[in-house]
Amino acid sequence: MENINIDPRKMLLVTLREMSGDEKLYSAISCSYVTVISSCGRIAINAKCSRDVIKFNGTSIAIEVAIDPVEPTPTTPYSCPVDRLSRIVVSPARLVKVSPYIK
Repeated sequence: MENINIDPRKMLLVTLREMSGDEKLYSAISCSYVTVISSCGRIAINAKCSRDVIKFNGTSIAIEVAIDPVEPTPTTPYSCPVDRLSRIVVSPARLVKVSPYIK
């Protein structure tokens, strides 16, 4: 099993707008734009297609947030098994805010 080292000083606080309209805060290991390919040409979220996709040079773009659900608010560096990480993939329209985890 492969591990990665997580340093809270390099983490992010990511606020996403849920489908209900509520905002949810995540302690993220990473947050990045990713290319999305789905059968309908849109972001596939829970087997549905999102309509608010950003196209960049003809490519569908989404936001991917990686989190550790077991250690959601770390205060010290630690080692995390890679297969424990969860990925959240959403439309860029649902990204509200990104800021440093530790101020």
